[in-house]
Amino acid sequence: MKNILILGASRCGKSTLSSLLLSKYPYQVIHIDQIRNTFTTVFPQLNINSKTARNNIEFQDFIFEYFKKCTKHRNSYILEGCDISVENSLRYISDNTLLLFLGSTNISIESFAKNIRLYDRTKDWTNNLTDEELIECSKNIISQSKEIKEKCDLYHLTYVETSHQRDIVLAQIIKNLKHQI
Repeated sequence: MKNILILGASRCGKSTLSSLLLSKYPYQVIHIDQIRNTFTTVFPQLNINSKTARNNIEFQDFIFEYFKKCTKHRNSYILEGCDISVENSLRYISDNTLLLFLGSTNISIESFAKNIRLYDRTKDWTNNLTDEELIECSKNIISQSKEIKEKCDLYHLTYVETSHQRDIVLAQIIKNLKHQI
């Protein structure tokens, strides 16, 4: 089986897609945000957090090297998260790795915030945000999604829009991946 990188903007279905794939195939999942959160807690002096990880080359290198070591073994992996930039994702491309980005660009800020509330779980970082904070966060995520989409277009990478009917979109991704894995 090929390794899969599921990257993109926050709150666009990356973890959900990983879980769905894990329920169908024998993958090991690496959650980049959990690694980032560990760095934030254990090594605060490195200043690696949700705002800086995407642009921190040392963190990017660490994730890349960790993924390379993991994939040397016989297990197949899913690497998912929002902390790898489109440019840095290019070095992961190989014959044995599928790469796709998820984002939400074709949606209003208010509708995206409602979607977040719809899919929020208690462990999600957006769960305890006020409505005002969530609106601001939604604005940033949509803006980030637009940047990701533009760069995916530039580099001819797969970008999947998850703004509407997310469950159906994720099911279609799995159906399409079945033939590529």
